[in-house]
Amino acid sequence: AIMSAKARLNNIKGHLAPKSRAGSIKDPSDVVIVSALRTAIGKGHRGSFKDTSPDVLLRTVFDATIEKTGINPTSIQDIVVGNVGVQNACFVARVAQAEFISPLDVPLWSINRQCGSGLESCARVAASIKSGMIDVGLACGVEVMSLDKEPYVPVLDWEKVRSNEVTINTTLPMGKTSEIVAKRFN
Repeated sequence: AIMSAKARLNNIKGHLAPKSRAGSIKDPSDVVIVSALRTAIGKGHRGSFKDTSPDVLLRTVFDATIEKTGINPTSIQDIVVGNVGVQNACFVARVAQAEFISPLDVPLWSINRQCGSGLESCARVAASIKSGMIDVGLACGVEVMSLDKEPYVPVLDWEKVRSNEVTINTTLPMGKTSEIVAKRFN
């Protein structure tokens, strides 16, 4: 089903609204987020991060998370890295992990979900904790658009894609999409 932009925003807003007061645990099986960090945002192709590779950004957040929480990196039982545009993302994430945790005995996987990879990685780690598969997980996302030397252009039936608004809109990059949403909803 196709959801209007306003309905989608209301749906997302519902995810962000707390269902209980922060700091209260209703059930011993509740999943608790102990840290939420991100890198600063730079201007694409010209900002302060224009020459920074995704493994460096990811490793920086890994390091800051451990420093902030005091968690022993070897207690992490799974790492899920969300991304959309990073080529060879799982390899990039594994390199960042190798620079962060050694030996590489913590499983790591990468997920690509258009418009929600970082949130999906959080959901996957939370579900693994809730189900009892793991006790401690690290969920994150990484994107670096500035290092793309040529835009990703998939092999598609472009005549068919361009024939209707829904399919052509699926080809908009996230940066452009966020600008449209910001303008439309101020």
